[in-house]
Amino acid sequence: MYDVYYGETSVEEIKRDKKKYDVIILNHVIEHFPKFFPTMSSILQHMNESGVLYAGVPNIDNYSMGQFQNAHVYYFSPRSFRYYMEKCGLKELDFGAAKRTHMYGIYEPNLTKKIGRKSLSQSLGEEYRLMLSKHRRLIMRNAVITILNKLRLKNAVKSVYKACT
Repeated sequence: MYDVYYGETSVEEIKRDKKKYDVIILNHVIEHFPKFFPTMSSILQHMNESGVLYAGVPNIDNYSMGQFQNAHVYYFSPRSFRYYMEKCGLKELDFGAAKRTHMYGIYEPNLTKKIGRKSLSQSLGEEYRLMLSKHRRLIMRNAVITILNKLRLKNAVKSVYKACT
């Protein structure tokens, strides 16, 4: 017989809890944490050394305006998501796309704690520049589409584009 607990809870309740768990699932939760590292630290204190963590988040690389929400504090690309999980002391077991706009990772505690990547500020600075460039392209694309729609030229330009490709 296994002692299985399944339920939804808050970080505050987890902090009061003294139990350890074999599996922790954070599906579309961590992008809402106002204080990412302290919150993750509180949660990970309750994961057994042989436990696993499943985390699912929106993938900002598959950028759409629908992904932006006031409730999202963090926006993760596959690179930043993996980086943050590693900084939490986790080792990746599996990583992939959950849908076109979402991704997931399965992690275990990294007991060796050997992290061989660039400094956090250097890596996130590169990520910021990449995401800013994508954001600018999306704004420009949406502006061009709006102008073409107002001029009633969108379908004509689309036809020419398809003929040329």
